[in-house]
Amino acid sequence: SGTTIRIAAAVAALSGSSTTLTGDKSLRSRPMGPLLGALKDLGVSCASDSGRPPFSVRGPLRGGDVHVTGSISSQFVTALLLCAPPAGGIRVMAPELVSRPYVNATIAVMCRFGANASAGESEYVASGRYMPADFEVPSDHSAMALALSAGALCGRVRVDERGAKLPQADSVFVKILQEMGARVRSGPDYIEVESPDSLRSGSFNLSDSPDLLPPLAVLSVGCSGPLKITGVAHARHKETDRVSVICTELAKVGVRVEQHPDGMILDGSGPLHGADFDPRGDHRLFMAFCAAGMRVGGCRVADHESVSVSWPGYVEQMQDLGARLYLD
Repeated sequence: SGTTIRIAAAVAALSGSSTTLTGDKSLRSRPMGPLLGALKDLGVSCASDSGRPPFSVRGPLRGGDVHVTGSISSQFVTALLLCAPPAGGIRVMAPELVSRPYVNATIAVMCRFGANASAGESEYVASGRYMPADFEVPSDHSAMALALSAGALCGRVRVDERGAKLPQADSVFVKILQEMGARVRSGPDYIEVESPDSLRSGSFNLSDSPDLLPPLAVLSVGCSGPLKITGVAHARHKETDRVSVICTELAKVGVRVEQHPDGMILDGSGPLHGADFDPRGDHRLFMAFCAAGMRVGGCRVADHESVSVSWPGYVEQMQDLGARLYLD
């Protein structure tokens, strides 16, 4: 995943040995230039082809002040902060940071393990020393949103919520579902969503939670009117250009689409029909298009192998809930 290779790049830079990192076709398209530039400024030798994988790094990484662009991905800041304690401390200046809550989650976990980490308006500082700690990994709200979107479109889904309470940007999806008229019930260890006859239209800015773009966009097939999504220009730099691919694929089933540089307007209130979805090997798009297909019917979705990136058991668990999903 993009998160993994970016964090691994910074971790590898702590070593005086050379490390080369690469990935599949999708991962080799992910921009790494801003992170590699920041690592160079901190004394790391980096070599890459056009700022994308494969690339190599050789440390050791030294502490200090560094600037990195904040408009493409918060993962650049996360990677640098995680390596700050063993590097002697790092202050990262990242103006206009997108997906800021993800960095807040990083800082919260670092502090659980004894590091000193904090966030200002546009700078992020970490130092200290990591110590052993007991830690229970929380439920993943990014994956949870993909299950809840299926419930909001097709019936009822209940998801266990367990583990540590940490900042998670994608937890806002529950509030979005409520605003759209889905029936939401929650307890201390679960969230349950049930679909209404039709979802209400609305306008949502996802600048802090771009991974919600796929599960929110596909709700358009169950909406009574236009669904407007803004603030997701950085979603064009994920496994695919998710803005473009979502617009192209949802249009196949009859959704009226208006694409913008930082988002889209989707109107699925007219007649819809089955179609073949091509998620371009993107795991989140595969799962989101499955949810859309469950509602529309008569759809085929390619690249089921992609779910191994984040939710290997997705198809089986949806089948257990009664979804008619069949692997060719």
